[in-house]
Amino acid sequence: MWCDARMLHDEQQLAEWTRARLGWEGGVELVPILKGGSDRRYFRVLAGSLQAILMEYGTEREENQYYARIGAFLAEIGVRVPGILAHDPAERLVWIEDLGPVDLHAFREKPWPERRKLYLDALDQAGRLHQAGWEAARRSGVPMMPGFDEALYAWEREYFYNEFVAGVCGIHLTGADRGALESELRPLAGRLLQCPPALVHRDFQSQNIMISGGACHVIDFQGMRQGAPDYDLASLLLDPYVELAPSERGELLEASGRKDGEARRVFAAAGMQRLMQALGAYGLLGLKKGKKAFLAHIPPALDRLEELAGEAELKTLGALLRRCREARG
Repeated sequence: MWCDARMLHDEQQLAEWTRARLGWEGGVELVPILKGGSDRRYFRVLAGSLQAILMEYGTEREENQYYARIGAFLAEIGVRVPGILAHDPAERLVWIEDLGPVDLHAFREKPWPERRKLYLDALDQAGRLHQAGWEAARRSGVPMMPGFDEALYAWEREYFYNEFVAGVCGIHLTGADRGALESELRPLAGRLLQCPPALVHRDFQSQNIMISGGACHVIDFQGMRQGAPDYDLASLLLDPYVELAPSERGELLEASGRKDGEARRVFAAAGMQRLMQALGAYGLLGLKKGKKAFLAHIPPALDRLEELAGEAELKTLGALLRRCREARG
């Protein structure tokens, strides 16, 4: 498992810190949770009938240090999140309520009526963040990363060009190629930047929504920042980890108020931006950080991006995606 070497504490030391910070007695068992692509390690810590999750984070990503304060803030505004039990910023450790092992992704094969209830609950949690979060965050002073702006959207596109188009597909774009693509893609970011300011999760997909007591709880929220709500909506409804039928996606879009017209165009813009970012991440994690499992998510992400590009009549992007598909065989 790849991780930042600067965060590797000895497990015996982690067990001792757990006893001290949580007031537990006796032996403590640490069970690694191998999930995700970040510079964090997770353990389920057990002591008899007591259990919690221990997150150990590295120094590669500044946002990790904000996890505990953002978690407390989200709970205050009514978003369901795991409780923060203790935080040791000096050792970069956070102890979190254990919500169990089941996430929304685990329901991907269940009948739609069962999944529909959970997806609507997930949308409700996102709505709490989007509707109440921005003003509350400004009042509270909760720390977070800089918000989405033209530069961050451009960075996500560069990530796509470098880590997926070049890294995975072996296609090296010329300056003219990039110029033509940017002429099509910059307006997508422009449309998102016109949205009223809101707080967004930034990685609101099925594996970051835990199911406990039949209800959705949001995790991995340390990347929260100001942005367009549709970025979160697209992360969930175009999630490459889960296959939603067009009718299911349409029902959820309507439930979220995106019925037609400009609302659907904003969603499509957010979807293309998000899927480019995801494809870049899959390339980086799969090829450079040895997490080959992420490469399996490329085909559905590419399918969704190609579909959106076709609907939006983005001919230059569409042609590039066809080249990528041919290059991958």
